[in-house]
Amino acid sequence: MTGEISRKTLWDSAGKGGLILGGITIGFMALNLLLELLPQNSVGTFLTTILSFIIWAAKLFCCVYVLFALMRKFTLDFPGADKATVRKFGVIVGFTSALIYSAFTLVYFLYINPDALTESFAAATDAYSGMLDSNSMQALEQMQGSMPGIMFFGTLVYCTLFGWAASAIIASRLVKDDPFKQ
Repeated sequence: MTGEISRKTLWDSAGKGGLILGGITIGFMALNLLLELLPQNSVGTFLTTILSFIIWAAKLFCCVYVLFALMRKFTLDFPGADKATVRKFGVIVGFTSALIYSAFTLVYFLYINPDALTESFAAATDAYSGMLDSNSMQALEQMQGSMPGIMFFGTLVYCTLFGWAASAIIASRLVKDDPFKQ
């Protein structure tokens, strides 16, 4: 198919891709959450750290590879797509994936395991209590209720920016400029 790709077609294809990529990212988050089941002695903590890094590296590789595969499939399905359209497709995939992953993170910290956030704040408070004055500690405690929302928007922005950067790089590799094309 050559010619202009409709906005509906673009969002439909990218939305499905974002659903796939978001599901994969949630799967890696679930793997990381399973690491909490390991004993927290010195060996367990070391093992958790190593496995966490391996899961993070696998998630990074897998997400970039899946985004590449989705963008490649898009260029095969729509051979007339130019670099800007392919990049836009990748950005939409990244955004929808980020939205799904951020929403899951919000649900996890609000409903599935709200104690995880409380425990993280308690650990941070203990770690930094000697370095912060009472006003800073009070501000930290007041911020605790807003953390799920902050995490949602922070994750959404971070993942969207990562998707944008990866899409720009991948699109430039997939679609070569034709200097003779009008």
